[in-house]
Amino acid sequence: MERQTDEMRQMFVQRVKEKEGELKEAEKELHDKFDRLKRLHAEEKRKLQAKQADFEADLDNFNNKKKTVEATLRTKKR
Repeated sequence: MERQTDEMRQMFVQRVKEKEGELKEAEKELHDKFDRLKRLHAEEKRKLQAKQADFEADLDNFNNKKKTVEATLRTKKR
């Protein structure tokens, strides 16, 4: 009877250790995935910020040209 109890206890301990190993591996995979997604997000954010800066520069150039053309047209009307 004791031998059976010991065997059952050992099997239980072994299953718990196996499950802990599986959980640790799953946790590691989740951390790796999170880190990868975090890097991708940062890169995408950097690209979008660069595009936004380019857009704002283009918009400023457009507005400056528009003001120049409007000023030229006003002076020609006079």
